[in-house]
Order: sequence, then structure tokens, then C-alpha cells
Amino acid sequence: MKILKEQIDIKKNLFLLIIPLSIVGFQLGCNLNTGGNVFAGLLMLVGPFVFGLGLIILIILLVTGLKNKSKALILVSKIGLLLISFPLAYTAGVILCHL
Repeated sequence: MKILKEQIDIKKNLFLLIIPLSIVGFQLGCNLNTGGNVFAGLLMLVGPFVFGLGLIILIILLVTGLKNKSKALILVSKIGLLLISFPLAYTAGVILCHL
């Protein structure tokens, strides 16, 4: 029983890792030198569409998993949100700080 409680706590803490990853990603995006940087230009043009589409898909998976009480869909969406949080915040930092 104690091991199960520890696993639940670890899952909650991993999901809460999204917040610091987003803050760090936004700060790194703001500090990026965009002058003549091809990567920054591509990120500004293509990033919102790619990461926005991924975010929409992950939110749909999460809502579907919560509605159907499917733990597999909820887990996949949480892992996806954890993986996409840094690049999404990085892209937002590049765009919002360098307009």
C-alpha cells in the first residue's frame, strides 16, 4: 500500500514539473538573439501551428480520457503535455519578447 501511495505522489510531482519547464522555456526564448537567426525565424513562423496543433490534440486526448475514465489516455496526454511544455513556452518566449 505504501508503494502505491509513493507512485501516485511521483506521478503528481512529475505532472507539476510542467510549470518550471514552461518558465525556463519562456525565459530562454526571451534571451534568444533573433538578429539574423534562421532558427528563430522558423520558430516564429511555424512554431505556433505545430505546437498549437499538438496542444489541441493532447487536450482532446485528456478530455476523452477523463470522460471515458481511461487511465491510458490520461497518462499519454500527461506525458505529452510534459514533453511539449518546454518547446511551446520557448516558442511563446521568442514570439512575445521579440515582436
